[in-house]
Amino acid sequence: MNLTFLEYSTYYSLAIISFLINILSRYLSIKLGRMIGDFIRIFIPIRKKVAIQNLKIAFPNKSIIEINKIIKQCYRHFGIVFIDLFRFPTLNQKKLIHLVKIHKKDLELLRENKGGIIVTG
Repeated sequence: MNLTFLEYSTYYSLAIISFLINILSRYLSIKLGRMIGDFIRIFIPIRKKVAIQNLKIAFPNKSIIEINKIIKQCYRHFGIVFIDLFRFPTLNQKKLIHLVKIHKKDLELLRENKGGIIVTG
């Protein structure tokens, strides 16, 4: 497979970014993700107007202040998800135990082996 210079440089740039992000603690990576979300919300407000319109339709009783707060939280969330994508390759079972919470009742249902649908958020 012959890769172009652009493909090589993209790959190695992303590998370096991933390495640097993985040096950070979970706390700092969440902070960084929030900052990236804030940066995008302020300087690259992709679909922000559409989001405001949709939220006004979905929540007609909410004020513009509440709608802007929801949008801010969404952009921050997507910033955190973006950072987590870089951290994903280094996750192991020990790290996942600290990130994922499964309630006892859910474990009991899983042990019944009846099948089902798992919904996360």
